[in-house]
Amino acid sequence: MVRSLSSRSSMESKESELAASSISDADHDLEKQRPSSTTSDTICENFGSPVELTTSHLSQSAHPSIPNGGLKAWLQVLSAFFLFFNSWGFINAHGTFQSRYRTVLLPEYSPTTLSWIGSLSAFLLCLTTVFIGPLIDHGHARVTVFAGASLVLAGLLATSACTMYWHLVLAQGVCMGIGQGCLFVSAISVLPRWFSTRRSFALGLAAAGSSLGGVAYSFIFHELISHISFAITLRLLAAISLPTLLVPCILLDPDPNAAAPFANSKSRVSFFPSLKPFLSLPFTLLALASFMGSLALYIPFIYLPAFAMTSTTFPATQIYLLIPILSLASILGRIIPGLLADRLGALNVLAAFTVLAGMV
Repeated sequence: MVRSLSSRSSMESKESELAASSISDADHDLEKQRPSSTTSDTICENFGSPVELTTSHLSQSAHPSIPNGGLKAWLQVLSAFFLFFNSWGFINAHGTFQSRYRTVLLPEYSPTTLSWIGSLSAFLLCLTTVFIGPLIDHGHARVTVFAGASLVLAGLLATSACTMYWHLVLAQGVCMGIGQGCLFVSAISVLPRWFSTRRSFALGLAAAGSSLGGVAYSFIFHELISHISFAITLRLLAAISLPTLLVPCILLDPDPNAAAPFANSKSRVSFFPSLKPFLSLPFTLLALASFMGSLALYIPFIYLPAFAMTSTTFPATQIYLLIPILSLASILGRIIPGLLADRLGALNVLAAFTVLAGMV
């Protein structure tokens, strides 16, 4: 089960990188085939009306030089690492929170009811990316990072004051979920602009932050809650999150060339995603397969501690170790497929690990 989850978690994180890589490579090959001229070509923006650009303009801006390494590029990986750390890291650690809710804070609620808190947070994390993406396309990645960091910290502080179920739904489910979505989409959108041949590996290293976040927040929450109150524990978690959120707020650079595709565009930002990509059957099938494969991906992170509580053979004093172990195992499932994807192709690695995950 652990290997299955780690493989799927890794593969899910690679798909966004694959899309950026495929588009970039296609543009590069197309430019090689075109004669050098200033004839006008029309390209369609993802979120707007067609814009007239010359071929010479395309050769300079559609495929700008990518550092593919260097200190500043790896600092972007570090920034993305902490964005994952504070987005999916909290989702991965939610089982530890839920076990506390079930046994102490809200014992009158069933595990199914309590699981809505973590499920809503994960749902809003994914949903937010759809509407925040256009902001990043227009060069506002820093805005989304600051907004996400503020919402995550506000959600943690609000959770510390929660005493009722609906309080937790709003604070940890809604507020933190939206904030985590802002952090996550910023991480996966910025890295492809800094790496070409090592994109998957860079994204895999960054995605490992979600695993280490799950380990860190699970351990810290368990150790603190054993000695101090729930309210103070959550406030200390917010204090721990603050410096890790300041790193991307300071270091994140949305584009190495200071000219992202829409960074200088004065066109109005649309928060509604374009449906044109779904006219492509391969893209639609890939999106559908990714959706189906993700349905059960994070169930163990929420339910595993609760399931262990019902077991008569598993030591009650070691239940808190389950989530950290699960998160640690997924680190390899995020980094190794990234290394392979840069050499064998992202879709090939995705298909292979999907088969392996199904077999396990």
